[in-house]
Amino acid sequence: MIRRDVGAAAVTETLVRAGRALTVQMSQVPGFVSHAAFTTEDGALISISICEDAAALEAIGGLLAGWLSVNMPHARQQPEIVAGELIMQGGL
Repeated sequence: MIRRDVGAAAVTETLVRAGRALTVQMSQVPGFVSHAAFTTEDGALISISICEDAAALEAIGGLLAGWLSVNMPHARQQPEIVAGELIMQGGL
């Protein structure tokens, strides 16, 4: 799943720490493989989640949505989400 939250990228050390705590929660979801997040020049927060199945992806999506509502409440726009089946992977 690739998720793009517009206007959410006011990155501070507090958010980085909160993001690390979120990653710990994600790692406890059965089927979780990997997660990465980065910011764009236009202020969006992009997150990429890789899971073994749709149930894990749905659980991760719920964790992300809850985390954003608490840690980035100003990011109120509906996120752009792209999800599909992984057909190639390297490095994980």
